[in-house]
Amino acid sequence: MAKSARAKSDPRPTVVVYGNCQADATASIFNRDPGFSERFRAIFFPGYDHPTKKAEHIPREDLAACAVLLEQHDQVGFTQRDLLPPDVRVVKFPSLDFNLFWPFNTVNPFNSADPGKPIGLFPYGDRVIIGCVKKGMQADEIFDYYMSGWDEYKVDLHRLAALETARIASRDARSNVKLGALILQHFHTQRLFWTVNHPTADLLTDMTGRLLTAAFPNQAWAQQAHLRETILAYFSPLGPLGSIDVPIHPGVAAHLKLSWYDFDEKHRLSDGRAVSYGEYFHEMIKVSVERHAEGSTS
Repeated sequence: MAKSARAKSDPRPTVVVYGNCQADATASIFNRDPGFSERFRAIFFPGYDHPTKKAEHIPREDLAACAVLLEQHDQVGFTQRDLLPPDVRVVKFPSLDFNLFWPFNTVNPFNSADPGKPIGLFPYGDRVIIGCVKKGMQADEIFDYYMSGWDEYKVDLHRLAALETARIASRDARSNVKLGALILQHFHTQRLFWTVNHPTADLLTDMTGRLLTAAFPNQAWAQQAHLRETILAYFSPLGPLGSIDVPIHPGVAAHLKLSWYDFDEKHRLSDGRAVSYGEYFHEMIKVSVERHAEGSTS
């Protein structure tokens, strides 16, 4: 996303990266990679309502200097595409998300953002918890049910896996860069997501590497880029999208036989705290019940 007009002293061609938070992360990684940054300048343009960045039109001079458009597949597409050079290379890539780890994921109607926490404390909702809250159950009652009632509220994970495989394959079919098979092959043995749509550093390394070689085929510098090292140097082992994570239900982990799963690990909240599995859901349920009550009395 453009913040200012193109600097006249910057002769580098631009690479426009359109899409969601993964596209934002891609542009940030590319701009910090020595091989890329000495040749190009990446510009992120959001394909969604970003919680902290206001979408602006990219200056025409930056569009005229565009060598590659990396366009994440969605229903809208990059709206300034007609202003790009006629010979621009367009590389379509899929959004990375994985519903199988979080079968109850949904929009959280009880999440509340504020100026200091634009995404809120619990941006990812849970259908089981939300349903219990809306029934008027008390917080302790919901917590006990969620922690011990898996056999009652569990979903058909075999069916969900089949649906997820078909969905990912369909998305890959509309993209130049294929990533679905990579996810389906490795999710049992390698952690690939922090939340339903936030990839880990490992998956972002694979994604950005494939995007770079697709955007600049037969270019030695692109094929030899050390993107993993760039991510570690400028972000952290968690990657640029690892600031928060959502716990995976132990029932899901057991069914999927996730070799990397650790029930006792700490989970990161947007306020910087690290909490246990139980603490995460205890607080999430408590906040949800309180906000539901506030909404009922307002």
